[in-house]
Amino acid sequence: MLNHTHPIDAAEFAADLRALVAAAAGPAPEAEASETMPAIFRAGTLARLDAVLQGEESRGHLLQSAVERELKRREHNQRSHHD
Repeated sequence: MLNHTHPIDAAEFAADLRALVAAAAGPAPEAEASETMPAIFRAGTLARLDAVLQGEESRGHLLQSAVERELKRREHNQRSHHD
């Protein structure tokens, strides 16, 4: 990590910053993220998310899991209606 008694090396600082961001993000989801999308939620939604997070789970992981479950449900329903 950074040692403030020596000049800051840009590469070391960038590596430390990436490590801090990764640690703050929580455990990685099952599949690597390859697409991103900003989202707008009703007031109070993020507080509700935070209230139900389990252990070291991140908001992102919870949202990814919820979206994946909903997609599977809808895809299953589409197949059922087309059969």
